[in-house]
Amino acid sequence: MNTKLLRQKILDLAIRGKLTDQRKSDGSTADLLKQIVTERVSQNSLIRKKSIVPKSIIPINKGDGPFEIPNNWEWVKLGDLSESIQYGYNAPAKECGRIKMVRISDIHDNEVKWESVPFCDIEESEIQTYQLKKDDILFARTGGTVGKSYIVNDIPEAAVYAGYLIRTRYSKNINAQFMKFFMESNLYWEQLRDGCIATAQPNCNGKTLGNMFIPLPPLEEQQRIVAKIEEAFAEIDAIEKNKELLKTHIKQTRQKILDLAIHGKLVPQDENDEPASILLEKILQEKAQSDNKKSPKRKKTDDIATSDNRPYKKNSSLSVEDAPFDIPNSWEWVKIGDVCDKLIDGDHNPPKGISEKTDYLMLSSRNINNDTLVDLENARYLTKELFEEENKRTELKKGDILFTSVGSLGRSCIYSGNGNFCFQRSVSVIHTLIENRYLKYFFDSNYYQQVILENATGTAQLGFYLEQMRNSCIAIPPLAEQKRIASKVESLFSVLDAMEKDCD
Repeated sequence: MNTKLLRQKILDLAIRGKLTDQRKSDGSTADLLKQIVTERVSQNSLIRKKSIVPKSIIPINKGDGPFEIPNNWEWVKLGDLSESIQYGYNAPAKECGRIKMVRISDIHDNEVKWESVPFCDIEESEIQTYQLKKDDILFARTGGTVGKSYIVNDIPEAAVYAGYLIRTRYSKNINAQFMKFFMESNLYWEQLRDGCIATAQPNCNGKTLGNMFIPLPPLEEQQRIVAKIEEAFAEIDAIEKNKELLKTHIKQTRQKILDLAIHGKLVPQDENDEPASILLEKILQEKAQSDNKKSPKRKKTDDIATSDNRPYKKNSSLSVEDAPFDIPNSWEWVKIGDVCDKLIDGDHNPPKGISEKTDYLMLSSRNINNDTLVDLENARYLTKELFEEENKRTELKKGDILFTSVGSLGRSCIYSGNGNFCFQRSVSVIHTLIENRYLKYFFDSNYYQQVILENATGTAQLGFYLEQMRNSCIAIPPLAEQKRIASKVESLFSVLDAMEKDCD
């Protein structure tokens, strides 16, 4: 369920008069507008502004409105409803001063973080112009949050507002929360986009805000609409909370599945499976043959150099005393370097020259996500010549595992064979002689992620480097069981993926 779209649908129904019923006892918006004008006349009288006669609020022809509204509603301009559209006070923020000054950056999720709001020095005579009151609505007029609004509910202490904000204020005949909900509707955002000035930073002004069309119901219906929206949004909040709880459970379930998998408890052992010890002997022979081809003078298979140039010993399996946890009898503990014939990182000094977009990309750890390659648009593009030179280092092949070894540590994916990629040092490329899916899931497990955290080194950026990976250990099942484990994990994860998709 897309709760964001659901919220917008509710707001859309609300401002079209389809969320609540219309009642004759509510009267009409036309009468409400007259009451607002009368109220303004009374206020001017109290503050001795008799010479300033408030203008009548003339509704917009209903045929000119963006959509049809109930008969007793009216289309009006926001600027006609607001008592004022006031820009904020321009002053530097200070740790101490005469009064607190709310900035755009102090507003998060429709709340002001009052404890971090700075002060400003402002003349006493100007405070009244900019001081916030309950039910004021602030509008961000520039930057990445342009158009976002905040309704002032609780003011723990006196405060004014800063220059990149605009304040609108309404009479008691307008429900401020109704206006706030309008400022979250699609109609509001459509009009805002049309009126925004396109510069390096988009910005909108008070004129744009004041000229917006708003469908206005009588006051009593405004109040019913607000109550109905709040009731519906409370239910959506509960759904979202449950969705987040479900996502947490899904994440925990994934890790539980991986934990069972690497402990030999996800699928049953089959006595007909060839034990891991025989698999390791075959891997030893395969590596020996490969290395003998590269170095014909080296003939001893018991002292064949591995990919990290350390002697591979037939009894390289970990002793029981060293084992991090118990595994089935048919499994073996080995070092990861023992079951890989390629474990190499990317270029430590990547070429500085970057061409325009090509088919040849150089990726870093930021481009690698669990299960897939991401953000390819932000990758570095190389010429074919540069790429061919770089690719000699990693010789990427289908089925290789890509592992983030610097910065964002421990993410991995299996290369599908699609795309021409070489890598910076922050990515390691692994070709394993066991089931690559099993190794990838082992990397993803909480156990191995903890190994990474405990052994990562570095100052500016943490790294889990090749030597650390080679010497870290892995529990190896028989090859047939590795495949069963990988298939079972994939099957269970596909169910969890579907559940997670429903949460979006």
